[in-house]
Amino acid sequence: MNNFFQKKYQKTVNSIAFYPAIIALGFLALCGLMITLDYSGQGKFIKGQLHWLRLKDASTARSIIAAIASGIISLTVFSFSMVMIVLNQAASQMSNRVLGQLIGNKFQQIVLGIYIGTIIYAFFLLSTIRDIDSGIYIPALSTYLLIFFTIFDIFLFIYFL
Repeated sequence: MNNFFQKKYQKTVNSIAFYPAIIALGFLALCGLMITLDYSGQGKFIKGQLHWLRLKDASTARSIIAAIASGIISLTVFSFSMVMIVLNQAASQMSNRVLGQLIGNKFQQIVLGIYIGTIIYAFFLLSTIRDIDSGIYIPALSTYLLIFFTIFDIFLFIYFL
């Protein structure tokens, strides 16, 4: 029975989706922490001291986050379509050993995880913007961190190519 669990563990850890899933969960946790910071007294103090870190309009924040999410989705689809083309060519022209090395490439898995994590961060962040009678709740620090992630993703895309 122990051998069964070892095989399942090895299959899971060596899966192409293992690292992306772990990284995406990390981005989700980071988003939760950043939103908590945004609404805490410390976050309000930071936004009070640095006036350029404020977003006053909920629709502007929603537009920024939605544009980033759609852009990163397009970037992810393009990047990994290229990977699938390479895998298809490798599968038809080379041995199975080469294919296994291409699928097991940790760099590709990490890049995929960062892209997916950024998308999850954006969607989760988008769901937290409130425009209600008692006031507008915009997580500005989290939004600016998302903008930083997007810039990082663009440079990662260039390096990935």
